[in-house]
Amino acid sequence: MNDLRRRMIRDMNLAGFTAGTQRSYIHGVRQLAKHYMLPPDQLTEKQVEDYVFYLREEKKVAKGTFQEYFYAIRFLYVNTLNYDWALFTKKKYANPVRSVCRMPAAVPTAAL
Repeated sequence: MNDLRRRMIRDMNLAGFTAGTQRSYIHGVRQLAKHYMLPPDQLTEKQVEDYVFYLREEKKVAKGTFQEYFYAIRFLYVNTLNYDWALFTKKKYANPVRSVCRMPAAVPTAAL
């Protein structure tokens, strides 16, 4: 087991992740490394962003699978490596939608 993987597992233990979540996150990060054939700590933000785009737009993985991979990758870079990448800090919307539900007007209540 390499040092980066050991550090990530330690961080997941400290965060209280279950064994199943840890296996899932390790798998997600392993797929990223396999895609580029490089250790994750040698990848650039652009490469990681391109991989995330590849998962969604080219490979067309299911939403749950995409989220699992994305959160695993984000955990590694944000929590274990302490990277401050916009990819993980900026909020992005796939389909900006305005809510059609209106908040009801305040309804006066009788004092009890």
